[in-house]
Amino acid sequence: MLGKGGSDGYIMDSETTQRCGTCVFWGGPRRVGQDGKTITVMGLGWCNNPQSPNYQKMTSPDHGPMSHWRKWPAIS
Repeated sequence: MLGKGGSDGYIMDSETTQRCGTCVFWGGPRRVGQDGKTITVMGLGWCNNPQSPNYQKMTSPDHGPMSHWRKWPAIS
């Protein structure tokens, strides 16, 4: 799920489900890798899902599993 960290951030597999870093409602700094198979995450992010118990809270990209998770369209 999460790979190497470092100055470039955390590397997540883009097929990871039910984790904040791959959720459409997560408001953290992230970018999809050129191959589309990875996501580089640069820190914590806000939960913007009003149905989540973490709504308006800061979460890590690997937080979960979350039952209210929805796939981030950038990795579809």
